[in-house]
Amino acid sequence: MLSTLTVFTSNCSINPEKELWVAVLKQATDDAEAMATQIQNNPGIWSDPEFREEALGIRLFFQHCSMDPGGFGFICDLLELDPVQATKRIHELYLQYLIPAKERCLMANYAMAR
Repeated sequence: MLSTLTVFTSNCSINPEKELWVAVLKQATDDAEAMATQIQNNPGIWSDPEFREEALGIRLFFQHCSMDPGGFGFICDLLELDPVQATKRIHELYLQYLIPAKERCLMANYAMAR
């Protein structure tokens, strides 16, 4: 994910405060990547309620774009990133896997019906 994060942050000058938020964003994307890998290696992990809750938390972090300190929108604003483009890219890489297969099928069917 470091290469994707580098692309996201290549347009901003890095000072100590921004370095901190880059590290927070990198940790969040690393967590999303690790969970996506777990799901691909063991789809049965969805039966674990703690795993489902953690997956939902990661999805909400990126999709909610909160402007509260520490929120994804706040970090994107500070790092001069487009939160819509960043969320889209992170979804393509990881978040799409953090949705149970049954829900992904329902979402795909709904999108096709529109």
